[in-house]
Amino acid sequence: MKKFIFSAVVVLTVIAAAASTAGTENAKVKRISPDVLKHFPAELREKPMRSASAEKLADGVMYLSAHFDNLFGDGPVATHWLLIDWKKAKGISLNIARRDERRECPSVLAKENKALACVNGVYHSTVDPSIPYFQLKVDGKMIPSKYPNGEATLAFNAGGEPVIRRFGKDLLEKYDNVMSCDGVPGYGKPLPDYSDKSPKARKKRAACRAPRTFAGNDTANRITVIGIADGRQKHSIGVNYVELRYLLEKFGCDPKALISMDGGGSTMMGLRHGDDITIVNKPSDGRERRVAESLQILDSKSKK
Repeated sequence: MKKFIFSAVVVLTVIAAAASTAGTENAKVKRISPDVLKHFPAELREKPMRSASAEKLADGVMYLSAHFDNLFGDGPVATHWLLIDWKKAKGISLNIARRDERRECPSVLAKENKALACVNGVYHSTVDPSIPYFQLKVDGKMIPSKYPNGEATLAFNAGGEPVIRRFGKDLLEKYDNVMSCDGVPGYGKPLPDYSDKSPKARKKRAACRAPRTFAGNDTANRITVIGIADGRQKHSIGVNYVELRYLLEKFGCDPKALISMDGGGSTMMGLRHGDDITIVNKPSDGRERRVAESLQILDSKSKK
């Protein structure tokens, strides 16, 4: 009888260990509510998520977060999204906030303006007063830049809907607010072959992965998608440009209307909660970085 009990315990222990091992890969994957998942593109809904959330910030403005367990086959990716449907958005506008004399944390600038949400801005020098790398125009004022133009541009007038396309000098004439930065390369290129798990292939894929801040418009310029991906951390490996393009296109963005803003330790997203700004991601510096400017979403409670 004792031998039988001992054998049964051993068998149960082995079964439990096997089940535990089999479930390790998906141990942190949670069941996401259909009410949350419905806001994500169909193809992304099929990807295992550790967590996800959806929050209506205002009419026509949604905040989404999705922490994918193994989005591209090499590790977890944490993403955060702001979706603006300009057909439904009432009293919503974009704003570029900056201080000419010195850099500042986007959350500080957002709190001053009572912004509904914010992300970091474009590439800039890391000394004060900071110089943007590419063309920058704020409220009709040109900010001297290091280089004559960027590859892609986000432009808008006060209270108007933004245009995102390749840089052209006509944008500087037509719009009072212009942010020029990198275009998103990889147009027409497929995603890498993630089935190749060799060290060389993994290293090549990881070489361009980083925390990134990006935006895109749909073909009619009626929906704007602003997103960030954490990177260079255990909880999120980041994305490369081809992966970034994939994500934006899945959200319905025009492949010719994409822009990549400053990334790395500058990548952040903040949301207004009461009188404070909550940083929803985990900046790779371990804390929010001071930057030259911030792209903000304003509503009726905001000020400039």
